[in-house]
Amino acid sequence: MPSNLYDQQKLNNSESEIRLIDLSPGEAHSEIVCELRRVSLDGAPRYNALSYTWGDPSRTAPITVNGILIRITINLEAALRAIRNPLKQTCLWVDAICINQDDTEEKSVQVPLMGSIYSRASEVLVWLGPATRPIECFLSLARRRTPPEPYQKLRTVALLWKGRPSSKKIAREHFKALAREGFYQLFAKPYWGRMWTLQEIVLSRNDPLCFCGNLQPFRAREVLIDFATYIMFDEPDFYSKFQRQVWSVDQFDPQDRPVLQQILDITQRSENKKRSTKDVIEKSGLQFKASAGHMLGLAEQLVFTSTRLCSDPRDKVFGLYGLNPDLQKLFPVDYNKDITQIKMETVAYLINHENYIQRYPRSFLFADRLSNTTYPSWFPDFSKNFETDAPLGTEVPVLDLRHFSVLPPLQTSIHQLTEPPTLSEQVRMDTQTLHLWARSLGKCKVVTILGPTVAQTLTQIRDVLVSQSTAARKDLACLFVAYHGVQSSYNMRELVKVFKSGVEGVCDGNCEPLPLGTGTRENRLVKALENLSGKTLLVTDDGCMGVAVSGVQDGDVAIYPPRVQHPLIIRAVDTGEARHYKMVGTAIIDKVMTDRLYDATYAKKVRKREFVEFVIR
Repeated sequence: MPSNLYDQQKLNNSESEIRLIDLSPGEAHSEIVCELRRVSLDGAPRYNALSYTWGDPSRTAPITVNGILIRITINLEAALRAIRNPLKQTCLWVDAICINQDDTEEKSVQVPLMGSIYSRASEVLVWLGPATRPIECFLSLARRRTPPEPYQKLRTVALLWKGRPSSKKIAREHFKALAREGFYQLFAKPYWGRMWTLQEIVLSRNDPLCFCGNLQPFRAREVLIDFATYIMFDEPDFYSKFQRQVWSVDQFDPQDRPVLQQILDITQRSENKKRSTKDVIEKSGLQFKASAGHMLGLAEQLVFTSTRLCSDPRDKVFGLYGLNPDLQKLFPVDYNKDITQIKMETVAYLINHENYIQRYPRSFLFADRLSNTTYPSWFPDFSKNFETDAPLGTEVPVLDLRHFSVLPPLQTSIHQLTEPPTLSEQVRMDTQTLHLWARSLGKCKVVTILGPTVAQTLTQIRDVLVSQSTAARKDLACLFVAYHGVQSSYNMRELVKVFKSGVEGVCDGNCEPLPLGTGTRENRLVKALENLSGKTLLVTDDGCMGVAVSGVQDGDVAIYPPRVQHPLIIRAVDTGEARHYKMVGTAIIDKVMTDRLYDATYAKKVRKREFVEFVIR
């Protein structure tokens, strides 16, 4: 943007000043002209706020602002044309024009105001981009009725056809199939994949007004969410039933076959988009309304936006500041900070203010955490989605609690339901040091590192089981399968039998897993064995067996923090200063967990131990 444009409109930060544009009226293809002016948010100005995606920055179009020719992205220009009133002026806040994007200091002041800008706007106007024929069909149908009636209309009546349907009826079915596809196309728009649009949707005081091409605007929640309730939960075999009926009878005229094929193709495309669209809808923010208190915590917001895009990685956090005023107050927006510092501040906030430590076992740690000089060893690696459903492999140094079905209820673990507040974990303001209160389970001794193949792992487990007493064998069998999450309802005696049977039970002559039937006990055990690859089998000072992440060494310490609900392995580091520790990872340790992994006598003994403050870096 030309610097002289903003030289004329310097902002007074002490008065919460922002800029607005007055968009001049005009016909569809006439030049876009607007005036830029300053106002104070404290003066309660009336304006609408535009929510959109910038689009390709290399594709631009000219507009005139205060008599000066500037260039904006093609997508923004299309948005301004769509919302421009042909008869009267429109007052708008548009980030790309109202904030000097080339001024880092100004951005650091204006971005924190965006929460207030969107929440105080008379309307939030959403620009979704160009329309398509299916979208036009969907909105045409949606505006005429209220759910569930339009939903019933969207479902083809082909399943009820008896006799030969007329070409007119087939045409109506084609229209409804297109409308159904239009619903999915709306949620495939890039708008839902951009970082900033979540808070802009959630903070809107009214149901956001959506614009799509030249179609009549519609209310986001009223149309999209209401229809989603019906369309997304349609019968799962709808397409297959439709397909069978159309092609299992011969009463259709040959001239109608092409249209019927189009209906089938469209219906199949819609069916294939159902799962991905459901995920977009759940993370769109449309089901939340900040003013009504319907908002998730920062950790959940980070999950919701983990796949959203932004041009500046710092905006992965700053783009949520409007929803998290306490975070913004503690660590103000500053585009002079690098992404590393912003990540450190965010995690410090999560642990200190949102009890994130309870979610800690769901997070991934850096593979090089014990030697990493950029982040402390306990710091989560947010380059991986900590809610992933991917199976645990050797490169993942922590467990995912959702794959561990025998996790103890808090009241049956070694900890009480509540602990004194003085024992709360805390990240210090240097954001490098985690102070963690925990009971010690003693030092670890490595029994073996489980092999890289199923055959090797199975042989190692068999050798360990054979050397144990009958009771210990059952507990160890549970320990091994619990790491992967095989249901605890499995008969432990049978598990021991399978483990003891050796390679022959689950592997062929080439030490490859046998192609056993899906869902069989042996097949699930093979999956459990695959995920044990590279993990550590250990024993503590107290004689407790455990399965831990790779990299555990003799002398590492097992601890059990009260709010983590999961043992951690740490390593002492002596640097001449006060002793501190490095985070090695998580473990499953018998006698302190639950079900077959819980020993009331031992737990009582551990509960009597004093809490110790561990300084982890």
